[in-house]
Formats: sequence, structure tokens, C-alpha cells
Amino acid sequence: MTEKMPHSAAGQMLGYLYQCEWALVELAQRWFKDAEATLRMEMLDDIDLLHGSVPVELVQSKHHGGQGEIGSTSADLWRSINSWCDALEILGDAPLPLLRLVTTQQVSAGSLLEKLRADPQTRDVAAALAALEELVVLC
Repeated sequence: MTEKMPHSAAGQMLGYLYQCEWALVELAQRWFKDAEATLRMEMLDDIDLLHGSVPVELVQSKHHGGQGEIGSTSADLWRSINSWCDALEILGDAPLPLLRLVTTQQVSAGSLLEKLRADPQTRDVAAALAALEELVVLC
């Protein structure tokens, strides 16, 4: 059976499985340092990492079956930003959690995302913020 099924949710299912697997990786990495580390899924974000009951990190997970890139104008980035704005509104005056996007896509060269990689040698938050502000003005 090679014909495409019109109501198939296989793509979305792969995304949910990826999210579950990534949550397990996150929990395992933290658990070795802190046996009380917890997480929850689909509350404030795809994955919320908690210290006690306080969200300390919100993770957006984006899975794509094929090769591709994510850049400054990618729908995945802007959906993530929208989700984080909603979550931060819910959190109110609580401490700002770290916001992180995990994807199977390659980061586009020169994009604001390239400036936000975890590597301290190349991370430039100020340049990323300036690029983001410039994009918002253009909209």
C-alpha cells in the first residue's frame, strides 16, 4: 500500500514520539545531577523542566521528516516565540525560565538562531536580539 492516506496523522505522530524521546533525554541528563529533577509535557510548553514546582526551562521541540533549514523567518521559530509569549503571560511575575528550541532542522547560516547556539564562543545574544527587533519592525 504505497498511496498516501488522506487522513493519516503519521507525521504528527512522529513529532509526538520525538517530543517524548527528547523529554526522556532531558530528564536523564538532569537526573544524574539532581535526583529530584522533574519535567512535565504539554503544560506551558512542549517540555517544561522544573526545579521543585517552578519552571526553569521551557523547551519547544520541532520534528521534520526530511532535510531542511530553520531560519529567522521560519514558521517553527515564530510559533515557538508565540508559545513562549503565552507561557510567560501565564507565569506572570515568576522568574523567567530559559527558553529553548530543539529541532531536527539545520540552522540557516546568518540567521538570528545561529547567534543563539549554546557554544559560548559563538553565542551573541545582543546581535540576535537586534536581528529579531529588525525583523519585527519590517513586519
